[in-house]
Amino acid sequence: MSEAAPGRVGLFVIGAMKCGSTTLYDLLAAHPQICMCREKEPAHFVGPEAIGRLRPSRTKRWWTTEDYHSLFEPAPRTRIWGEASTFYTRLPLATGVAERIHAYNPAARIIYIVRNPFARTVSHYHHDYREGSERRKILQAVTEEPQYLDLSDYAMQLAPFRDQFPHEHIKILILERFQRRQEDTIESICDWLGLDRPMRGEETARHAVHVTERRVGPMRGGLRREHLLGLWDSAPWRAFSRAAPPWMKESLRTLVYARRIDTKDVPYDRLRALVGDRLSDMAARFREMTGDDLPEWRTGPAGL
Repeated sequence: MSEAAPGRVGLFVIGAMKCGSTTLYDLLAAHPQICMCREKEPAHFVGPEAIGRLRPSRTKRWWTTEDYHSLFEPAPRTRIWGEASTFYTRLPLATGVAERIHAYNPAARIIYIVRNPFARTVSHYHHDYREGSERRKILQAVTEEPQYLDLSDYAMQLAPFRDQFPHEHIKILILERFQRRQEDTIESICDWLGLDRPMRGEETARHAVHVTERRVGPMRGGLRREHLLGLWDSAPWRAFSRAAPPWMKESLRTLVYARRIDTKDVPYDRLRALVGDRLSDMAARFREMTGDDLPEWRTGPAGL
């Protein structure tokens, strides 16, 4: 397949944020024919000005094609290079991403994984609160910061990619289905890419499909990310993360994230009164765009 040509990235997981892209990245990286970028969120095609606003620690990193390609370590069996950057669907703050990816590789394949927009918005808020970049209460935050709702407007975020790439080169995944049918989903991706299907029960069983919600504490909840001077994006941290045993990384996470966020404390009724109509409209536009009724999104406290 042309998108698997050596030296050219052919698979892009473009988001959405807080929709299971990390689990998907891990599962794709486990496939022997896929070489995933060793850094999740390289955000190469965002552009230095936009990424400087969205994530200051990424400014001036990997902005040449040569530097970007150095993040890939293909093996003899590799047939396609891939990466995952939720920064690629951050309109209106990051524009021109689809055009840059198309100019780089017009045969690229695009995966967009999404979830109930209401649930994604709440999860996004929890993420920012844990990171220390958000200190407002959720009702105030989602009404004052447009990105909480903009990133849940999947039709708006996907439209530039549908303008640039054939529809058959874009695969939409629904997180709620991915959680229930993980192995089926991975097999469908392999078929779509023309790759061998993995043996059932091998790698997929090791990964629970999840979206991190879990803790907030003084080291992350009390310090803004930029005050850490890029520690979490530094070469020493990346080397440690690759080499450290799971128990050691979990101990560090426990230290950093000292107490749990309780999702039961979210005032869903009040939040729905504030932004529910807008989120419902976003879900309706996405249903129309995809032709998928998305029944999973109509139930529960986040039903739309």
